[in-house]
Amino acid sequence: MMSEEAIIGKKKMGRPLDYCEKLADYICDTISTTHLSDAHLCKHNKKFPCRETLHAWRQKYVYFSDKYTRAKRTQVEVILDDVQYQFQLEGQDMIEHKDRLYFNNARVGNLRAYAGYNQWRAAKLLKATYGDSKEDNQNIQVNIDADAMLKRIENEQAKKK
Repeated sequence: MMSEEAIIGKKKMGRPLDYCEKLADYICDTISTTHLSDAHLCKHNKKFPCRETLHAWRQKYVYFSDKYTRAKRTQVEVILDDVQYQFQLEGQDMIEHKDRLYFNNARVGNLRAYAGYNQWRAAKLLKATYGDSKEDNQNIQVNIDADAMLKRIENEQAKKK
């Protein structure tokens, strides 16, 4: 009798189901160095198992659970670094139209939404560090330093004149 591989003409490929520490290390290293969600990584990275398997491994394997938790803590720093980087991008604060410079209000609104979303993600990932504390009801606030941004814009305008 012919094997399924011989009939189809190729090996069966799929997501990994078998746990090994080498794969666990790869998954956790990837998570700790990206701002992408687990859902995105599981969907787009063929080396990752499906999300259900990932979460089952967290329950079943202590090594993976501990390493995954550390990776998520590190990921929060990556996410917050990305937010800071987005705020520091220069040259996108102004729009030139008919030889005049205008403040890019849409970018500021988008940055506020982006920062708010990532603040929420950070709070969910690390409640003790970045989230609401039940003891003192402390919230993290992401503030745009409007004065510094306006001074930078004025300096850019002065340089162009």
